[in-house]
Amino acid sequence: MTVLLTAASGRTSRYVLRALLPSTTDIRLLVRSQKSIDSLKQNFPKLTDEHFITVPNLLDVQALASACQGIDVVFYNGPAFVSTETAMGIAMIDAALQAGVQHFVFCGVLHPFLTKLINHTDKLPCVISPPPAPPIDPTTAYKST
Repeated sequence: MTVLLTAASGRTSRYVLRALLPSTTDIRLLVRSQKSIDSLKQNFPKLTDEHFITVPNLLDVQALASACQGIDVVFYNGPAFVSTETAMGIAMIDAALQAGVQHFVFCGVLHPFLTKLINHTDKLPCVISPPPAPPIDPTTAYKST
């Protein structure tokens, strides 16, 4: 199973990477710059150039779809408080659909419907957009466990 981890140099994605590396050898890291690659290599010495996919523009659906080729699982962690946050999330979902990704994990906020919080409402269109599989509402999952 091949996993694509977006925003790989970000704080949350580094935690996910740290958890995946011991058990997952087939991982790809989506980054936007060489600076991110250098930082990740410094913190995770086992990483090689083959692990990285650089896509500077997260609105470029074709580049994202190319990055998703051969990927089974996308862990998407988008940027917060960016004016194009919603468009970036939808672009990644569209790219995953184009590439035939089987699973899409959207790392966002727990309550995207809280409309007074701009960083929450920016994620709402991504949650209701048609991902490769039906979305799981974490609050429902937590309540039932």
